[in-house]
Amino acid sequence: MKHSPLVTVLVALALAACGRSPSASRLGAGGEPEKILLAVMGGNTSCGSGSSPFGLSMFGPFDDLRKNLEASGDYAVDYFVSCHNSDPAVHFTASDVPGQVFTTDFAGAQAKIDRLFDAAADHRAILIGHSYGGWLAMKSAVELHENLAALVTIDPISRKTCTIFTPSGCTQAPTDITHDDRLEIKSRAARWLNFWQDKTFYLHASPIPEADENVKENAQHTEIDALGDVWTRLDRLVKSALRG
Repeated sequence: MKHSPLVTVLVALALAACGRSPSASRLGAGGEPEKILLAVMGGNTSCGSGSSPFGLSMFGPFDDLRKNLEASGDYAVDYFVSCHNSDPAVHFTASDVPGQVFTTDFAGAQAKIDRLFDAAADHRAILIGHSYGGWLAMKSAVELHENLAALVTIDPISRKTCTIFTPSGCTQAPTDITHDDRLEIKSRAARWLNFWQDKTFYLHASPIPEADENVKENAQHTEIDALGDVWTRLDRLVKSALRG
């Protein structure tokens, strides 16, 4: 993937690079809305009763955020929303083919996000992931080689180190993403917000030193992704990042 440095895509807090004040309209020179890419990634068994991201606990709050951003008329939101069950398959829906559900694997999910970037080089992007999806968001932040307006990890757990054979890896943030990679993530994300909990004693993340902010929530692992406080903070973060 070869992308030029993104001054307009800034990924995280950056209309200043375009010379815009915080109160300025986000409309482009031709009057078109600014392109935003939201990637929302669910965790293990997050598809609800089927194999569709529309059953994802985060889908409703995400959709409210998307509609709210578009209602201003300043933003056009492209999106990628994924979930998966206890197997290698990732089920997703995306804005380029709205309403349809596709199946891929973790590498395919990252490739799809990259193609969405390529389709509109001036995107600013925000990655949001819960549990295994938080791990995928962190890996994507490293491997996409893009700057991000924001990265939000919600009780992120590694699919590599948290397995039935390695339960000790289920009580910490992903350790297979190295310190150097985390520093790389920090350099690319204008803002990195990490939520974690320890109420589910056998399944929880931990603070991530490289994140800009770590917020401990009083919620079970399977509940934290739809928690009102998480999405209130997330909504504020996204709007702050886009206002710059």
